[in-house]
Amino acid sequence: MVDGSFGDNFYGLKRTVVVTSSASRPLRARDRYAALAFLVLVPYVQAKLEAVYERNATPFGAAQEAEEGNEEGDRVDRLKRLIGRLFLRYYPYAKAFVGTVVFAYQVCSLFFIASCIKAFANKVAYLYGLTRYYSPWLHLLRQEIKRLSLVDTVFATLCACWC
Repeated sequence: MVDGSFGDNFYGLKRTVVVTSSASRPLRARDRYAALAFLVLVPYVQAKLEAVYERNATPFGAAQEAEEGNEEGDRVDRLKRLIGRLFLRYYPYAKAFVGTVVFAYQVCSLFFIASCIKAFANKVAYLYGLTRYYSPWLHLLRQEIKRLSLVDTVFATLCACWC
């Protein structure tokens, strides 16, 4: 079994953890769970938050105000309405902030790594080997994507045959 997602393995890639500037090690169980969370849970949560926002926001982007029926309602209901209003008000800003951070990471990594290709995105720098990380999320996890070696391919084939 080779460390990586289905897409990584399909394209002959594996994930490793960066230990030092020139060394890396295979993934441990904790690293696999972190990669799984960033591959599956983070996009799932983002999609759910986007669906909740789209369902509860008005077409003009303003948050719908909750109906003020019974002022003597349960404290839990009032707290839920307050959290809902805060979510509808601040979710677009949080989403824009995350997008800005990702964009800034990609641009800033070029300024610090290779001043000769400032106009290109981080992914181009990755293709040319100027950065070890394809995305800010991989950098946060300290994981890099590498090509499978012949030894990895033979090991994966032998494991598949014996299992």
